[in-house]
Amino acid sequence: MERVFNKIIDWLEGSGEIKEADRELYLYALKSIFLSLSPIILSLVAGVLLHCPLQSILIILPFAILRKFSGGYHMRSEIACVFLSTIIIVECTMISCYLKNSIMTFFVATGAAVSLICLSPIDHENRRLSREEKRVCRRWTAILVLVIYMADSIFFLMGKSKVSNCLAIGLILAAVLQYPCLLEKMIFHFCEKRYKDFECSNMPEESAETGVVKGDKKKYNA
Repeated sequence: MERVFNKIIDWLEGSGEIKEADRELYLYALKSIFLSLSPIILSLVAGVLLHCPLQSILIILPFAILRKFSGGYHMRSEIACVFLSTIIIVECTMISCYLKNSIMTFFVATGAAVSLICLSPIDHENRRLSREEKRVCRRWTAILVLVIYMADSIFFLMGKSKVSNCLAIGLILAAVLQYPCLLEKMIFHFCEKRYKDFECSNMPEESAETGVVKGDKKKYNA
């Protein structure tokens, strides 16, 4: 995909549309547009093929909007990220076709909304956030979650199970994709702590009173 983007930029440079100094800027813009629109387009196509385009749109829109601010797991390869996202959205669309107006789904969505507000944003090694970016993302995540959850609640009370379930799945999916990052950070901090404890336990202890290093018989007081 990087090769395709470079060819597009080369063509724009050759036609005189952009300057060589702006190459990296336009390359970044192409990647951002591709990553933002491709899951939506592919999920819509999948929804049409599955004869449920409305469900796919109602799942991907809240998920894509929340994902931008809430953060979560990001794969290293753009193609792999788009491919995996599309598979997940297609599977969720199929699940939404068989879900009924379940109180359990609504409760899980409630837990997902609380989790998103409390934990967001979560940065990943492939997308680090500054302190200011985290502050902005935290605020927008809370606003968007509340809006989507209120809409989900209204449709749930109205008995519109298709719409309610899709909005709930969008919330749940955005929350679930944060957990791999949390688990990764927990494992990293646990291993780091164990390593530091191991280093400390194997360091020779020096007596504060005598200046003798315990466990080393070759060192004595002067």
